[in-house]
Amino acid sequence: MSEAYAEVEAIRRRHVSGNQSQTGNDVIALLARHDIRLRQDDGELRQITLSIPTSVPDAHVIGLRYEKNDGSHSEDLFVVQEGRPIEACYRGSLEHKFPEYAGTHKQPLPSAIVVGIPVLPTAVNTLSMLRPR
Repeated sequence: MSEAYAEVEAIRRRHVSGNQSQTGNDVIALLARHDIRLRQDDGELRQITLSIPTSVPDAHVIGLRYEKNDGSHSEDLFVVQEGRPIEACYRGSLEHKFPEYAGTHKQPLPSAIVVGIPVLPTAVNTLSMLRPR
């Protein structure tokens, strides 16, 4: 089993069991351990998502959603699959890999998470953590 995959599984289990205070920081630390850095120049990280694709087994998608300096929104996406290194997906390439993510890359950021109301229009199981402005 890939170390990254096992780590994401553990983060997700902790979050779902109610220990949610460090989920966002744990995801950022996981990416850093795999030499993946946050954007520094063109925006601010506003939301972190962890989702499970429906079209493949044993995979997670990490989303880092940014509010860019020009007011637009963007998302950096990373696929974590069992037995494989973390793979970055840019410019809509995730939609080709996993069709259930079509249309999510440039969605506006929610201002709050409301239980029972989907944050993004996906058919995947998604955990979402907002970062304060």
